[in-house]
Amino acid sequence: MKIRLFSRKDSTQIQSVARESWRYAYEGLIPERTQVDFLLSVYTEDALMRSLSTSVLLVAEEEGEVIGFVHFSLINIKKEIELGALYILPSFHRRGIGTALLKAMFEYFYDVNKITVSVVMRNDSALDFYHSKGFKQVGKMNDSIFGFSIPTIVMEWRSNTSPNV
Repeated sequence: MKIRLFSRKDSTQIQSVARESWRYAYEGLIPERTQVDFLLSVYTEDALMRSLSTSVLLVAEEEGEVIGFVHFSLINIKKEIELGALYILPSFHRRGIGTALLKAMFEYFYDVNKITVSVVMRNDSALDFYHSKGFKQVGKMNDSIFGFSIPTIVMEWRSNTSPNV
């Protein structure tokens, strides 16, 4: 497996990873129509390229195919990161790919002070993953996607916690 920076040619594969990951993770939590509308707005080639002006997108690749990605932004000069997305094709779960992508993110900004991620409530596999990496729950909020309210858990990792990556 290789981790590298996203390039425009990856757009279609990123869309596929996002679509399959959302279908797997959010079935019964987010209506399918809401998922489709969101994915069509956020994961177009143009939207992905625009996002790179303020964020970083790393892809995990195996045999030339994108099998996962992590999308994150440095949000201030205090070296605080917002982790916007970490998705792995369901058929590649539990193979260390999420951990490798998280590690690559830590290496990209090597002296990070804080990482914040919002996780859909009842997405137990994601919550367990982040807990296992040293993230702590710091709050709850309701997110909204195309008018659909999504209960979300806010998690943080701080530099005084050793990352389990």
